Amino acid sequence: MPISQHTNYEEVPNALLVAFDRTITPARLHPYMFAAGFKKQRAIHLYIWNTMMGQSFHFPMQAFEVAYRNSIGAVFLDKYGDKWWRESVASKFLDERSVQELSLARRRLKQRGIKPNCDEMVAGLSFGFWAAMMAPRYKPAVWSSHLIQAFPHMPANLDHKGIYDRVNRILDLRNRIFHQEPLLGYNLSGLYSELMQMMKWICPETQGWVKSTCSVPRFIRLKP
Repeated sequence: MPISQHTNYEEVPNALLVAFDRTITPARLHPYMFAAGFKKQRAIHLYIWNTMMGQSFHFPMQAFEVAYRNSIGAVFLDKYGDKWWRESVASKFLDERSVQELSLARRRLKQRGIKPNCDEMVAGLSFGFWAAMMAPRYKPAVWSSHLIQAFPHMPANLDHKGIYDRVNRILDLRNRIFHQEPLLGYNLSGLYSELMQMMKWICPETQGWVKSTCSVPRFIRLKP
């Protein structure tokens, strides 16, 4: 049985101890050694748990990213038309950096032989771009009147800042996972709860089927 599936965290074979030094490197393992009280056996179990934890988050994170960008994109479509992503239109309501990101995404699509359109542009922009669309500078022009359109099931007492803060915590978690960074010390239960809440505020049905097949709670409980 792979050690990633152990619930009693049996002793790591010597060959794997050597392999970790060779391929993972002591520098990379150091945060886990520190968290494990410099007990290498437990540090390796923490490292593997961290990898499996990130893997389990990938599915709900992917589902949320798609739902979130489509929800924001729908607001832009309704408010600015199906060419909102063109520089001549976007420059009227987005900052310079965001307009540059649009231009880059458009060039990438063309290089792949894809004709840019609204759907392709929404899918082709990074989660970082979409998270930035909730920044306070866009509240007067967009979110003062369209927040409920993007999050139709949000609580009545939740404001724009509450959404913005949650999106950025999810973005930070996503970036740590995708860059293979340690998740030690993070409130993963709280972040998972926020991720599920945000998805529910967009679409309760989507949140339901994602939650029913998600393994995040299980791996949180398996932490060494």
